[in-house]
Amino acid sequence: MGITIHYSAKFGTRHSMREFIDEMVDIAKTLNWKYTVLEDREFPQTPGSLEKDCDLFGLLLTPTECETLDLCFHGDRRLINLTCLQVIDSKDWKKDPSWIYTASCKTQFAGPETHKQIILLFKYLNKKYFDELEMNDETDYWNSGDEEKLKQLFSKMSRLINMLKETLDDFPIQDNEDVEDYFKRILGKSVEIRAVRIDPRPGENQSNDN
Repeated sequence: MGITIHYSAKFGTRHSMREFIDEMVDIAKTLNWKYTVLEDREFPQTPGSLEKDCDLFGLLLTPTECETLDLCFHGDRRLINLTCLQVIDSKDWKKDPSWIYTASCKTQFAGPETHKQIILLFKYLNKKYFDELEMNDETDYWNSGDEEKLKQLFSKMSRLINMLKETLDDFPIQDNEDVEDYFKRILGKSVEIRAVRIDPRPGENQSNDN
């Protein structure tokens, strides 16, 4: 739960991997983001097979209080979801390659300013380094550039998350209660709470016809 961006990309041939890494490291240092460089050599003439222990080129960027951005590429220049590559059985993602070629980054807890920085970074990368980029930005800031809407969506989602946390804290799971029954009870309590908040008490807010 939380605002996330989903993206896939293919590295172009206009610039070198070394140039890309050097520039990304400079940006990470400027923004005080953590980074991890993978293979910093150039793409091979003949890409190897895509396996769990294969060489990946590029780096990982981790903005403050944000999930890590995968900017790592296979020898065929396609961006790779490193977590899926390492965790999911290859038999599964080979059936549906979109798993391995689509990465995600939750920005919810980093805030709207970091989300904006990440989107602007991808716009820059798309213009300079990528031949292909597909972006699914759950705030639509990628398309709209509407900062006010971006802030409102973050605020709304934060309120929803806080409400859920408060509900779970107020109504902990009971002994011998399975998860399905627990969430049914939580939903029932949520309906009761909304009804109390919405429905006026007897005699309250009623018109006087006399």
